[in-house]
Amino acid sequence: SSITDHARACEKLLCECRWMVSGTPLYTSIDDLNGELAFLGVLPFCASDSVDGFWSMRISKPFAKRSPEALELLNGLLSGVMVRHSKSQTYTDGSSILDLPSS
Repeated sequence: SSITDHARACEKLLCECRWMVSGTPLYTSIDDLNGELAFLGVLPFCASDSVDGFWSMRISKPFAKRSPEALELLNGLLSGVMVRHSKSQTYTDGSSILDLPSS
């Protein structure tokens, strides 16, 4: 698909650091996150299962079984690479961190 072609092209861009914005990082399953980590280049989480099986062995299958170890590993990973904000968050002075136009 063209989306896959775009993703592959983006992964090939040479850069010192990467960032991305996602409103819905997990659309279908926890495996959606593997593609985002591949774009960001977060080792060893970015490798495809066809390379080493790490994602499936340490994240995907244990997560499906609700393994506490998988949840702890995932929490540690995400806390190191993710910043989460909500529309209701405010600065210390009370002003909104996100000023959206009214609909």
